[in-house]
Amino acid sequence: MNENHDAKGLFASADAGGSFGGADKGKPARKFSNPDPGLTPSQQSHLMREIVRSKEDKGPQKYRLVDKAEAKRLKKETGLDVSGCVHSAAKSEVNHILSRHGLGKEWRKDHLPVTEDDFAMVPEIVAKPDSSKLLPRRPRDRNDHIQHQKRINGHIFVVEEVRKGGRAGGQLALTSVHKVAAPAAGAATT
Repeated sequence: MNENHDAKGLFASADAGGSFGGADKGKPARKFSNPDPGLTPSQQSHLMREIVRSKEDKGPQKYRLVDKAEAKRLKKETGLDVSGCVHSAAKSEVNHILSRHGLGKEWRKDHLPVTEDDFAMVPEIVAKPDSSKLLPRRPRDRNDHIQHQKRINGHIFVVEEVRKGGRAGGQLALTSVHKVAAPAAGAATT
């Protein structure tokens, strides 16, 4: 069983001290009938850091419900209806990202290695991106993918897979993070 979820798989939010699953402190965990984990932006960043640092995979960790304004924006930018979906991240995907784009692993010259600090910014990036777009489907893809871009000392790209269905209505699951270096001062840009 996931420590952030109760026996029925419902998310238990962080308590006032920032600890997840308040039941271990003698307090009942707060349960949600909808998939909204109810985390503040600070708690979302903290959860992402915990996923990066964790030694075990606890499955997808839900950190934010797609609100109506975000669903409307993504429908306009991508053509996809993501109403009722939640943003999530899993240790297995974080490991995959770090093995391909982490320190000493990124092979592209114009890319920088992805760090824990970059993962901590993922919730902010997907909440307030400079742009979002639907990526072309590759033959091996079963689901659509949305790429969010934000300019932060260059550009950070976050890719989420749209996983529809299930009790929660669907997830926008983190699948990739790329970081592109800012052009050198005086360099031509296109």
